[in-house]
Amino acid sequence: MQKIPVNIFTGFLGSGKTTVIMHLLNQLPHPEKVVWLKNEYGDVNIDKLMIEKTNVQTQELLNGCLCCVLVGKLENALLEIMEKFQPERIIIETSGTAYPGPIVWEINRLQDRLRVDSVINIVDALNFSGYSDRSYAAKLQAKVNDLIIINKYPAQLDEETELEIEQRLNDIYEVSLQTPKIKSVTGKVDYKLLIGLDNGSLQQLTTEEIQSLKDEPNSGANHHEDEVETFYLEYPAARSFDITKLDNYLRDLKSYGFIRIKGVVYLTNNEGKSSATLYNWVYGQSSTQSLAGYGGKNQILFMGKGILRLKKQVMQELP
Repeated sequence: MQKIPVNIFTGFLGSGKTTVIMHLLNQLPHPEKVVWLKNEYGDVNIDKLMIEKTNVQTQELLNGCLCCVLVGKLENALLEIMEKFQPERIIIETSGTAYPGPIVWEINRLQDRLRVDSVINIVDALNFSGYSDRSYAAKLQAKVNDLIIINKYPAQLDEETELEIEQRLNDIYEVSLQTPKIKSVTGKVDYKLLIGLDNGSLQQLTTEEIQSLKDEPNSGANHHEDEVETFYLEYPAARSFDITKLDNYLRDLKSYGFIRIKGVVYLTNNEGKSSATLYNWVYGQSSTQSLAGYGGKNQILFMGKGILRLKKQVMQELP
């Protein structure tokens, strides 16, 4: 029986993993039957509303990190996916900065039916502030990556800004010295660079290195964004938002620790008509996408550091 390829995408919250995966799905050369396993913060998965392809299914593992607290659930999720959907490809999107090693181990436990096709790490060039964990274990984990995408890299920039960005990215070159790296402006990367890459992942490490990771797979717990908090707001479908007022209000939340805001909201146009829209906000920058056929409520998920204390205030002030 042919093994199902599994592509793993890791990276900080807001780095652009979902965007890169969406571009990959749009480029696959034939209509593969794909299941997208999303490991999300919070209790609701907004991103599945973006999937309009009939050959793409989504499955969620919410509230936890795949490389530690949820690692035991990953095998069960994969078995369920194979039984329920019979996919031709599985894409795993992790939350936060999950180490890839434990995830690859779990997939290898099912190596009679699955194979790791690629392990991709995505970094936000504009908002990357360095790795909190530069330990020996972190460097070993970095070796498991097949490719690092330095995403949101400005298309045009002056010499001073380029130097500033490159200095900010020094940690990547230090921790992931041997891993190939490419730069992307919008998250659109040729699919040939994202699939069919794996050359053994853990097998490329020495026996001693593998044992070191097994002894302490989550060494340096700061690699997770454990401090990320989430809250969810819901409003009736009858309520409509003015995009300018919404943008202006949310833009200022960056200074209060908000990292990512996403949801489906009804926006009012110049003619006073409202329509359902997917709203995505990362570090103060927003984008929208029309959502035809949606008839549910407004639902918005907020993610950030130390933001729960602000839930009531945001709920009262949201214009």
